Amino acid sequence: SETNLSIEEVNGDFDFSGEITAFTVTPVSAQSTDNAQLNRLTIKVAVKLVCVSDDKISFEQTFSNFQDFDATVNFSDVENDLVEEISSMLIQSIFNKAAINW
Repeated sequence: SETNLSIEEVNGDFDFSGEITAFTVTPVSAQSTDNAQLNRLTIKVAVKLVCVSDDKISFEQTFSNFQDFDATVNFSDVENDLVEEISSMLIQSIFNKAAINW
């Protein structure tokens, strides 16, 4: 998203904090042999936003996104790419929530 917002080390309007609350790999679909064909990496983050100028904009919320991947692939081989994709989606979701009233 293009915006005229900027990152400020001090005296900013928004103060974000958060933590990763879940990082899980689970089977998504099974074939007749009960082996998963797809696995899903899900990442959840708890985010707190304090808006200095308008407390009505402040929120605490958990955001979650996932990506599916082939179960025959070694997770460590695709982990970085999956985390990057999910992180981008999480950042967009958090930004959208923060900027909806801006």
